[in-house]
Amino acid sequence: MSYETHPELADIEDPGTVLWRYVDLYKWLDMLQTSELHLTRADQMEDRWEGSYSEVNLAQRPSLYGANWSVMAPSMSVMYQFGRSHTYLNCWYMGAGESYAMWKIYDAAGRGVAFRTTAGRLKESLAGSRKPPISGAKVQYVDYSKTFIPEANLFFPYMHKRSSFSHESEYRLLAMWTPEVLETDEHGKAVRTEPDLPPLFLREPVDLDRLVEAVYVSPDAPDWVARVVGEVN
Repeated sequence: MSYETHPELADIEDPGTVLWRYVDLYKWLDMLQTSELHLTRADQMEDRWEGSYSEVNLAQRPSLYGANWSVMAPSMSVMYQFGRSHTYLNCWYMGAGESYAMWKIYDAAGRGVAFRTTAGRLKESLAGSRKPPISGAKVQYVDYSKTFIPEANLFFPYMHKRSSFSHESEYRLLAMWTPEVLETDEHGKAVRTEPDLPPLFLREPVDLDRLVEAVYVSPDAPDWVARVVGEVN
């Protein structure tokens, strides 16, 4: 299993917590054919503020880092861009029932599909051997004009979103992409790796029988969509 609880992230503690994944019909069919979940690179997400820090962070950094700030300042934008191009996300809705708001966001002309699982089943279903492993956490919705976002871990800004997104009630899987080591020296230190060219998406093997509890089609779905989903399940 490629899932590993991250000690610094606010993960779901109750394995019975209900999660929903809303996708369009094409992504649903792709998952059925490949038995893979997609994790999207952060800079490809629709929210252009993914991975950003708050106004409070920007204001407090000079005093927070003191004499080191003049040296650190030029590298902050580099680290921000690195995080966005090397962090991957897979997003879920936390809630006991379907969400009308989520259908409106993810449904495309009545071709939306949602499938239900639990936090425990999701973690157990991840069947790959990814290194570094996949972790997960609940998103915190905050006021970016008043909230300081911790800066000790590159994942922290991806665990925070603006309060206006609170209807998403989101749980996220996260992974950090690193180049595969191709050759090491006698001490186990990497001397040759693949090029540092993060793909747009990561595909993570998943046990569909373990993952999927139930499948739903959009309330606005035409009959043919419901028929297709029913035939391929």
